[in-house]
Amino acid sequence: MSEDSIIKMINGGKNNKLMKLLRFSINNREFFFEFNSQNPNLKTLDLAHNIINTSLMNCLFQLPNLSQLYLTDNQINDEESKIIFDTLIQLNSKIKLIKIQSNNIGEIGGEKIAEFLSNNNTLKHLNLASNKIGSKGMNKICNSLLKNETLEYLMVNYCNLCDNCSQKINEMLRKNKTLLYFSVNGNFFTNKGIDNIISSLRINQGLKHLCCGENRNDENAYKNLKEYLRFNKCLAILEIKNVGLSDKILNEISKGIRDNKNLISVNFINNKITIDGMRKIGINIERYNNVIEVKMLLNSIICNDRKDIISECPHIIFN
Repeated sequence: MSEDSIIKMINGGKNNKLMKLLRFSINNREFFFEFNSQNPNLKTLDLAHNIINTSLMNCLFQLPNLSQLYLTDNQINDEESKIIFDTLIQLNSKIKLIKIQSNNIGEIGGEKIAEFLSNNNTLKHLNLASNKIGSKGMNKICNSLLKNETLEYLMVNYCNLCDNCSQKINEMLRKNKTLLYFSVNGNFFTNKGIDNIISSLRINQGLKHLCCGENRNDENAYKNLKEYLRFNKCLAILEIKNVGLSDKILNEISKGIRDNKNLISVNFINNKITIDGMRKIGINIERYNNVIEVKMLLNSIICNDRKDIISECPHIIFN
């Protein structure tokens, strides 16, 4: 379908049911300006991989029924992010999903996002990855999430976070009861920061999926994870990728996995695990009739040896 035919269909207003479900992405900004102003029923707006100016954004977000917003890779800075989230606050937006990753949003923008989270009770999914939120911005966001009761998914990978916000993340994860997915891969946390984050698992009452690898820590950051997992009663998926996990540390972690009754998948891709480490995991994680998936790609394991371990450990799915 051509751009002209899409514009004609949308502006014609003959099929409101279709318009409510329509997801569109057209590079011509003038067309966006034209049909957004005429159609308040639009639910999903996909502007990923465009470059949006501030004057246009003022028009784009006059959409009272907007439910999903995609703004990936738009070079959005602090000032522009303030316009976006101020508008959503003013509209008392009922939006449920925002993907605004791969932009230039810094600490000031992070503070505005935190203000939005404090005023919103519908957003469930927020992807802020590959921005420049920093620890100050993240601390503000965590403060908002101490009271927020709707957000379920938060990704802050590659956001220039460091140990200075790890304690606030710990507090947020201990007290927030709605967040189901949280990822902090690719930041600047040291061993201390990672331990602060994962120690929240002792008390957390809702998180189902945690990603905490690829930072500036080494495997010793996870030396207490065994104890944290023993107390946790909700985590289902744990990802610790590319941190140099050795057989020794993984042997201890696997004992915590064994004692945890909820985990169904653990991801140890791209570490330093050998076939002996894999065998110990198989021995330690004997879960009676419960099956657990263990992802082991890009480790020091030979394919033929994998087959032997798989046959020895039917209670584990090795991928």
